[in-house]
Amino acid sequence: RDGVPPYAVFTNEQLAAIVRQRVTSATALAAIDGVGEARVGKYGEAVLAVMTAAALPLAAAPAAEEAEDEA
Repeated sequence: RDGVPPYAVFTNEQLAAIVRQRVTSATALAAIDGVGEARVGKYGEAVLAVMTAAALPLAAAPAAEEAEDEA
């Protein structure tokens, strides 16, 4: 976006915090140290879309494991 490479948008520490905290809201994203309202406004929607998409397989995993246990 705007010619900015992805690695220049957030630091490794911020990306790790986003994943560790499983951020799914703009408020949670803004609460991460060093992520201000400007970044949330500019990149938040894309970050949240990726986190939501990544969470879907995780949510389905326990159901798949239970099905395997029953077999």
